[in-house]
Amino acid sequence: MKIAIVTDTSCRQMNGVSTSVKTLFEELKEKGKRVIVIDAEKINGIDLSRWSPGLHLANPIKAQIHCYGLLDKFKPDHVHVATEGPMGCSGLKWASYNGVRSSACSHTDWEKILSKMIPFIGGLAGRWFTSRTTKADIRFFRNSSAAKEWKLKTGMDGYVLKGGVDKCFKYRNDVRKNSILWAGRISKDKNLEDVRMVAEHGFRVVIAGDGPMVGSDILAHKNIEYLGRLSKWALSDSMNRYRGFLFTSKTDTLGLVCLESACCGMPTVAYENDATLDSVVDGKTGLKGENLIELIEKLDQIDYADCANFASKEWGTVS
Repeated sequence: MKIAIVTDTSCRQMNGVSTSVKTLFEELKEKGKRVIVIDAEKINGIDLSRWSPGLHLANPIKAQIHCYGLLDKFKPDHVHVATEGPMGCSGLKWASYNGVRSSACSHTDWEKILSKMIPFIGGLAGRWFTSRTTKADIRFFRNSSAAKEWKLKTGMDGYVLKGGVDKCFKYRNDVRKNSILWAGRISKDKNLEDVRMVAEHGFRVVIAGDGPMVGSDILAHKNIEYLGRLSKWALSDSMNRYRGFLFTSKTDTLGLVCLESACCGMPTVAYENDATLDSVVDGKTGLKGENLIELIEKLDQIDYADCANFASKEWGTVS
């Protein structure tokens, strides 16, 4: 079986969407499928990485020409759309025209992202992008809340896309430094102001990652330390060194890094929202609420070993 994955991000970048796409690509190949990934790296457009990890609002005409050319050549039996932007819409349009089965997954909330950039008009454009995915035969979401909302709005079934955590995140060390780890793409959508706020309250924050806001004045504080961009094995090692994990995003669809952290026995402190609905189990793998400082002070309530054991049973590991 031949499967084409279409995405509006660049698989060369470090972000949650590209990580999910690469993981899906590798898993499908292991199952003996022939797979290609069609991304937006070579298409002119508007860079949205400052608002959302790695996203690229490609020129719709060029996106369609690029997608159609590769899909016509590959002739897939199934088209999977990882993002619903111009690239994703082109992939679904090709599948519909050629009678090929398709699926779509909501890795990105276009409505929220574009609303932040262009009030009202941006929200309308975001809803239009998302509405295109009604053409897909199967609709996946990264959390159960979004799947339920989709069914209420459209009457169509939505399925939660679940995946295991990479095997490198299964080791744990019970001796921890009294610092908080933050990891991910360093960009505007991650609420970096909250990282600064935690540091100003006297907590030492260690940042692992890269992105367009590296070196920003927001993160220039004596209690903030940079580790830079880490490999997944180095990130796993860091998750075994610190007291807890800080997840500040409010727009992600799933906190995959929270699952990875939990499998290393490091509990997460986060806001209660769609991103953490399924990825942080309150009292088991982390603490959720509106006051991050109070939550950090209560981190000792969660045992490292219990956190890791619960996470391993709940999410397991891949490969």
